[in-house]
Amino acid sequence: MPVIFGELSVKFKQLGIIVGTKCNFSCTHCAIEDREKNRDLSASEVSILKGAISQYAPSELLFTGGEPTLYIPLINELISAHPAPHKCRIIVTTNGHFANSVPAARKVLASFSALNNIQVSYDKFHKEFLPLQKVKNLYTACKEMRLNFLALFAIQSPLDLPLTAELSKVGKFKIGVQKVIPHGQAQKNKLGFIHAVFDKKVLAKRCPNLGRLAYTRGRGFSVCCSDLLRLKSEIQIAHPTIKQHLASGFYKLMAGHSFRKLLRHFALSDSQLKPEHSDECVLCKHIFTRGAPLT
Repeated sequence: MPVIFGELSVKFKQLGIIVGTKCNFSCTHCAIEDREKNRDLSASEVSILKGAISQYAPSELLFTGGEPTLYIPLINELISAHPAPHKCRIIVTTNGHFANSVPAARKVLASFSALNNIQVSYDKFHKEFLPLQKVKNLYTACKEMRLNFLALFAIQSPLDLPLTAELSKVGKFKIGVQKVIPHGQAQKNKLGFIHAVFDKKVLAKRCPNLGRLAYTRGRGFSVCCSDLLRLKSEIQIAHPTIKQHLASGFYKLMAGHSFRKLLRHFALSDSQLKPEHSDECVLCKHIFTRGAPLT
């Protein structure tokens, strides 16, 4: 829904919620650090989220983790807070661990009070824990239940792309290719997409999350869902309420500035940028942790 703060009009479409950080996989490229795993939302955070969903009625709710299927009762409680859940697109990103058979997959999917999209993570990292047959079982169950199905595929380099041929044997569906960002365990394990040179095209871009908000346990609402939330900055990145965040200096900076303009605002030069700064999130982290905002 459109939200207006002064002269800034925000089209707030999707609210992403990390419902908890429990997971039964141990992927080396995980964006969550080991020390932050097995953490749940507090009762007060659940109350805040239900109030926000009721007030803003986002057209999409995205549930991630951890592994969201370990939190189905909580997800159903949050869905029930939406004033028109039948008009809201419910998206769940899962590792597919439960799809031992098509009936087993259907049983888990049917336990959600509302569901439209399933996104399964499958790549060279998840492959260690997720047999391709489970992906096939999940896809078949989604097809039978008329749910949209998407595979999320993380890569370190284009050399990883041939693995998508395995997914093409499962069925016809979209594959969302994502570059590995060095956050959380990925950073600890020195994993990230390998850029040969710095791509200057990123300077003309803006935050890819604009129009979407995320809620992170212990931190609050933010357009940012990256490592920047965990680091110290002179500017507050996340806020207790959606209203506070959309009216914040951080959001206004992200909504009104390209990365080139952000560099100038923080008195930073683009001459020293490295190949890894070709990723928006890595560049953003560099800007907000290295620069001093101009007055």
